Amino acid sequence: MALGPGAGAIATNKVGALGAAGMALFVYARRHRLPWREGMPFLIAIVLGAICGSQFTSIIPSRAFGWILLLLCPIVLWMVWSKERLFADRPTDVAPRSKFFLAGYLVGVYDGFFGPGGGTFMLLALLMMTHLPLMEALALSKLANAVSAVGGLAGFAWHGHVQWGPGILGGACMMVGAFFGARFTSMRAVGAVRPALTVVVALLMGKILLDLLSAC
Repeated sequence: MALGPGAGAIATNKVGALGAAGMALFVYARRHRLPWREGMPFLIAIVLGAICGSQFTSIIPSRAFGWILLLLCPIVLWMVWSKERLFADRPTDVAPRSKFFLAGYLVGVYDGFFGPGGGTFMLLALLMMTHLPLMEALALSKLANAVSAVGGLAGFAWHGHVQWGPGILGGACMMVGAFFGARFTSMRAVGAVRPALTVVVALLMGKILLDLLSAC
């Protein structure tokens, strides 16, 4: 809305995304264990998946992918509210590295090809495909989100698309919001995560639907 559609808005948004993910990661890492050793295959696979996903843009129309994602969003909401085990406290019984790699690769392909809601899908992939407890999965998803934002920001900055003034201002405000949001989630855990995921997925559905209708 502030910068208009195009690469400039997407690139500048990466500054805020990096600030918010970094701040949330700082809060979660101080209060909970950050499983970076177990999650290393997840981080590597996200980068590889994003590279592969970016190649699909010339094969699969993004509009078709948008319709597919729009149909998947209600399934995500059903999982969030019906799968108690997905958010229940559980002992740390680390899944095989192959599951971390597969979860990261699938999310990476999506992030490279389409992008919106990538952080949400990182968290859901970790909860569904690994045995990480909720707060550890949250911390690792923020680390993955920050890594993804760094890569995207570097690429956009190389081509001169980033407007640093608005980006830094927006990033500073997002860091403040992320600090209080992460603290609240750390205290309330499941009670905060479920409603937040519901709002994010609902907004994502609305955005995709508007994009698809505007393209008609």
